[in-house]
Amino acid sequence: MLKLSVIMSVYNGEQFLIESVESVLNQTFSDFEFLIFDDASTDNSYKILYEFAKKDNRIILYKNEENIGLTKSLNKAIQIAKAQYIARADADDINLPLRFEKQIEFLESNPHIFLAGSWAKYIENTGEIGSLIKNEINEKKIKKILTFRNTILHPTIMFRNSDIFLYREKFIFSQDYDFYLQLLSSNKLMANVPLALILYRFHLQSISVSKRVKQRLFAQKAAQFFAEKQKYGSDSYDLFDPNEILFLDEENSIEKKVIEAQIYSCLQPYNAHKLRLFSRKYLFYYGIFNKFLLYYILSFFDKKIYNLVKKII
Repeated sequence: MLKLSVIMSVYNGEQFLIESVESVLNQTFSDFEFLIFDDASTDNSYKILYEFAKKDNRIILYKNEENIGLTKSLNKAIQIAKAQYIARADADDINLPLRFEKQIEFLESNPHIFLAGSWAKYIENTGEIGSLIKNEINEKKIKKILTFRNTILHPTIMFRNSDIFLYREKFIFSQDYDFYLQLLSSNKLMANVPLALILYRFHLQSISVSKRVKQRLFAQKAAQFFAEKQKYGSDSYDLFDPNEILFLDEENSIEKKVIEAQIYSCLQPYNAHKLRLFSRKYLFYYGIFNKFLLYYILSFFDKKIYNLVKKII
């Protein structure tokens, strides 16, 4: 049986695509099939991939007739993957040469672990390598952490192809977090290999306010569904309409106005504890670069300091 299926979805990724694909092909572990779905790119991505596929028969290239998004493309790849293990690879990250070798060694040595991520290092668009992303490695601690936040970097994962687990396709964002919570619901354990095995590219456009808010709201839904399943044995995913989040106007959303009102209500009379809670919630959803950062900082001081600052500004 083939040892590894590597899956990648590409949409208009020509800027970093050559470097990314080469980082997969140049792994020390070479016994794999490389399933790549071009998701109806409008740039030169497919042409680049086609040239790679002509030269390396490990690449099996598919082209979606229309853009269907990352979640559905990954599901198509998982369903045709033939190997014992499946590894994710992103079209802009760099897989370090030992990645597949080290993760397969880890999974072979830990048969109770279903999915293994790894640490990573940031890489700038200039090629400069930045700080280490050092997530929790212990499966028991990860199990606890995942109930309230994600701690496994999506482009680092490798998992066993022994059970059919797919991404839930309503999750346009945070599909990885929902995937991990599905695994938890099925008593599957996850860990991180304590080595930086990829260089993770961090784009400014990937952290726009719009995307960040939607990602967090989808993550909230994933956590909600997990809690429902733990309590009732099933969840309300079938009733979920992702358009409620996708079409959200962050600037004028009711939720945003409610949080703003809660913050202002803490100023007269001054309530530092509640001010801290509500302003922190606002910063979490809408970013730290706004006036409510000042309120959050002031919440750590008493009313006299607040009144003094108020006079100054």
